Amino acid sequence: MDPLLRALSELGARVRPAAPGRSLPFRIEGPLSAGTVTLPGSVSSQFLSGLLFALAGLPSPSRVRVQGPQVSQPYVEASLRVLGAFGVRIQRGRGWYGVPGNGPFRPVPMEIPADASSAAYLFAGAALSGGTVRVGPFPVAWPQADLAVLPVLRAVGARVVRRGNDWEVSGGPLPLRPFRADLDASPDLAPLLAVLASFGRGVSRLTGGAQLVHKESDRRRGTEALVRSLGARLRRSREEWAIQGPPSARKLRRLTLSDHRRPLLGGGGRPRLTRALDARTGVRRRQVLSPVLPGPGRPRGRRPSHRAEGGGRLRMRFGEALQVTVFGSSHGPDVGSVVEGLPAGLPVDLTGIQAELDRRSPVGRKLATRRAERDQLILAQGVSGGRTTGGPVVGYVRNEDVRRGPYRPLEDVPRPGHADYPARERYGGSLDLSGGGIFSGRMTVGLVLAGALVRPVLTAQGVSVVAFTRSIHGISVPEAALSLPLSALKA
Repeated sequence: MDPLLRALSELGARVRPAAPGRSLPFRIEGPLSAGTVTLPGSVSSQFLSGLLFALAGLPSPSRVRVQGPQVSQPYVEASLRVLGAFGVRIQRGRGWYGVPGNGPFRPVPMEIPADASSAAYLFAGAALSGGTVRVGPFPVAWPQADLAVLPVLRAVGARVVRRGNDWEVSGGPLPLRPFRADLDASPDLAPLLAVLASFGRGVSRLTGGAQLVHKESDRRRGTEALVRSLGARLRRSREEWAIQGPPSARKLRRLTLSDHRRPLLGGGGRPRLTRALDARTGVRRRQVLSPVLPGPGRPRGRRPSHRAEGGGRLRMRFGEALQVTVFGSSHGPDVGSVVEGLPAGLPVDLTGIQAELDRRSPVGRKLATRRAERDQLILAQGVSGGRTTGGPVVGYVRNEDVRRGPYRPLEDVPRPGHADYPARERYGGSLDLSGGGIFSGRMTVGLVLAGALVRPVLTAQGVSVVAFTRSIHGISVPEAALSLPLSALKA
């Protein structure tokens, strides 16, 4: 992120990291001013695309210089096409882009084409499973870097046909034929092409793609691990990957994947493709590879167990029209929730939400835990100017009083009255149950946050929700108390 953050600073933004020596998270404060900045072309095209969009909204012209060769050029071309559609004409020369800075974008109707980056996995699935997939529309006028997968699929033996603005791919016989491909223009295809190479008989060669180490994770190293887990052979030199298949007929090893693209190739969530590959190759996959993107306060590489070998699945999302996803764990970095489905413009009372979190907190109560947590609310996104934006609202609190040591002797000794035993029986042995893990009462932080956000919507409709404990063993609330007004019950 450093090249982009430096460019923003040179344009007048104030960039402040959360802690010295850490790139994430950081805080940016505007406004931006027009000017001239320099970016390296070899790291990421997203830096350039993002700056072009930002500078186009300024009232004065700007210029972006690009040092060295520009990787992922088709993605830049797609950005220029979108800017042009909205009335922004970018000038360009050798190593530079001129932004006119003519103020607001011109509103125009636009049909969004299909995303070739996502479709590539469907096309490859057809090639591997022997099925047929048709995806579109892909208008000829729109540049799509990842349609580069189509000539590769032809080379490996699949049937590729254009039907109007759609593309249709049908799988051929296995094993696939070896192929050659360059990754400089379409680096997002690297994991996919590497897996296709693993299912080929012979040596396939992939060149370029030095920018893979700058993705959401080190995608080069992760892709190599995925290829080796399939049992294919891989040799990396300075110029290329040489991958020799076919894969061995053995179970995939469990991998820790901190990237959102590689697990798409492990078969997770695609039972039909998995069964087809089982039948065609003999490779069995009993374990699901789950992507984990770093969230608020969550370090890279930490992989919660979403599914065990026995097939039990942890479902952390609730609701339909309004969806609440709870995340975190008792002794992880944080706990909170993502609330989706709230309308834009809904007032958000931060003081009121904090009061509800304080009311939930057991700190200072005689019969509650001795754990001391401040539970200070952090709203990461979805709220601006005291109102919802219409997007997902992400809120969480930090776990500060965390002591894992006392729980280590209990890893193999289920505690009475806790979820330790049923959780391990249902979800497998890789769960982190320190402090109860995701089964801790601390997970109610995310539910309280969601309830406090939604309450204004319900109140406006004359709806109140009341919950209380009616009885514990032989002690019960008198019947007369059930008719008390809501204010009395709250007290």
